[in-house]
Amino acid sequence: MENLSNELFYEIFDYLDSCDIYQAFSNLNYRFQRLLNSSSLLFKTTFHRSASEQKFIKNYKQIICFDKNQILSIHFLSSTHKKMISSLNIDSSFNRLESLVFHSIEPDILISLLPKLIPLPRFFSLTINTRNILKDLTGIYRFIFDLPKLQYIRFFAMASEATVFLPFSIHKQISNIKHLIMNHSIALHKLFSILSYTSQIDHLSFTQKRYSTLKSELISPILLPNLTHLSIYGTDLTFDTFEIFITKIY
Repeated sequence: MENLSNELFYEIFDYLDSCDIYQAFSNLNYRFQRLLNSSSLLFKTTFHRSASEQKFIKNYKQIICFDKNQILSIHFLSSTHKKMISSLNIDSSFNRLESLVFHSIEPDILISLLPKLIPLPRFFSLTINTRNILKDLTGIYRFIFDLPKLQYIRFFAMASEATVFLPFSIHKQISNIKHLIMNHSIALHKLFSILSYTSQIDHLSFTQKRYSTLKSELISPILLPNLTHLSIYGTDLTFDTFEIFITKIY
């Protein structure tokens, strides 16, 4: 095993969680200690739902000791440990962080966290699942559209009738988002205000609010020239409403 090249070890480590890598290799010998501290190695960390309290705390203490510019992704798949998530001090030194996943995050923690992500130069992917039933998603979407490098957003919200009150975007406010996945219901006319911020999308998925309709004369067309995939979930979407929607996005 000692005869394997460093490059091969980097490929092996790419399949492993960072906390497991540290547990197995950090105290093995000097060579592996240097490998773990190399800027060529990027860490992916996942906090699982099934992890015990002791293991969760141990892994959390490890990640905050990592060199911040080696962290590629952090996924919190546990709905507990609110204080630990809120104490995660993300700043501009996380300059290689690309992905965050938060399962059942409290809305107040999410709103306080999102502005910290704005300076990150490689922050491309965000998946969030709000823990409490949150009906007004306006504030969260405002912060999401302020993230300059974000390309993928998947938003779960525990609300049967979520609302978003956003004005139509001016040209300077256009987001770089390519994948927009809204796992919450939204009225079709409210969707158009969101689309005005995401005219670069190629994948769009959303859940239509029940009994939501469109009046053609009240909807301004939005050009989505890159759109290649469209998924609409709902139980009562009429063909007439779909026809108006599809013609309004060209």
